[in-house]
Amino acid sequence: MSDIFPLLSLDEVRFIVTDCAGTTDFEVLEVHESSVSSVSGGFMSDYWRMKILVRLEDGTEKSYKFFAKTVPRNAGEHRQFVLEVQCYVKEVGFYRKILPLLLKHLEKLDSARDTRDGRWAPRCFFTRDDIVVMEDLSEFGFESISSRELLDWNKCAAVLKKMAIFHAASIIFEEKEQMLTGKKCSIGDLHPQFFAPVLDKSMPDDENKGWFKAGVRASVALVPYLPKYKHNPNLQQMIQEKMPGAFESIAKYRTSDKFRNVVCHGDLWSSNILFCQNKDTNPETVYFVDYQNILYVPPAMDILIFINTTNSKSFRERYHQEIVNVYYETFSSELLNHGLSPDDILSLEELHNSLEYFGPPARVIAALYYQLIVMDSQTKKALFSSPDYYSVFFLIDRSSDVRKCFEEDEIYRNRLEEALNELIENDILN
Repeated sequence: MSDIFPLLSLDEVRFIVTDCAGTTDFEVLEVHESSVSSVSGGFMSDYWRMKILVRLEDGTEKSYKFFAKTVPRNAGEHRQFVLEVQCYVKEVGFYRKILPLLLKHLEKLDSARDTRDGRWAPRCFFTRDDIVVMEDLSEFGFESISSRELLDWNKCAAVLKKMAIFHAASIIFEEKEQMLTGKKCSIGDLHPQFFAPVLDKSMPDDENKGWFKAGVRASVALVPYLPKYKHNPNLQQMIQEKMPGAFESIAKYRTSDKFRNVVCHGDLWSSNILFCQNKDTNPETVYFVDYQNILYVPPAMDILIFINTTNSKSFRERYHQEIVNVYYETFSSELLNHGLSPDDILSLEELHNSLEYFGPPARVIAALYYQLIVMDSQTKKALFSSPDYYSVFFLIDRSSDVRKCFEEDEIYRNRLEEALNELIENDILN
């Protein structure tokens, strides 16, 4: 057996198994690595399933299964783009530095809780600057829902409850640390390198700005194809002129000096949420994956991005109060269980105010995301079959591809049309 595998060295394999088996007395017999990138909805990584077969000290053989994500392994512009935007800096930083802080004051109090109900991130066994190796949650009946499907209320409620637990962990850590040290504590200040904003106007043009500008360009190009405005050239022109300015509200998507901040996932759309499909497991148990866009921002941003990218406008209007109530009841319960007062830290009124304040950037995110996430799998496969075209689509101009999907794919058209109409009605014409 070779000492070097496609993804991991033999020493790295042994490190992972030692963590799982609780012993160093074993022999690695086989390592199987199979690519599953073709079935993933992600854009920034290659995905793998791993199976490691070992012989333990007593002679018995045992296999361990894992899920891994890596920087794209091709040598084209796709790989270069991912390296330049440093999304793996954030994800590796989350598992190495941030997650241990979030769990620090939860472990003892929550020891009696079903571990799968209380956690929001998969267990991570190994990180390198270009790879993250985690438990394979598909083995426990978890899988993502197609981003072309709208989520029902039960799934939304499950996500909101788990999101509230995740967000509360930041506040529990900061408040407990302040009690211990007598000094104000902020996770954002402890590790600012992992929380760079989506669009930083103080920085020179970078890859994130290229992604943003390409998205704005495609949105402007679609205005004449929106049924509401296609027969009114003057209104079309006015909307197209004002639309780039409306998109600038995304600059709010950063650490706030107005509202309480927490560690947020920053990218909660369907492919980054795993639901339990096993009837023997609590159906409300969900996991969040792909922490490559983490931010230190108010909780409202995660809530809004999630509901704006997984539900219709009519659904959000119908369940608006339930969305707030389910989230805040769980959030409050978590804080109260740790001896903290929700009203003194993040009141229901502040949550309502922050949801209203961050409405514009959330509408921008939905309009940008829908250009990508609602594409059918065959279209994505055809578009990105050439690694070098990836950077053209993401960073330069995707207008013709977006328009083609808009004209030919009814699901794509309906979702993107609704997102653009909401943006236009609320942030341009209003």
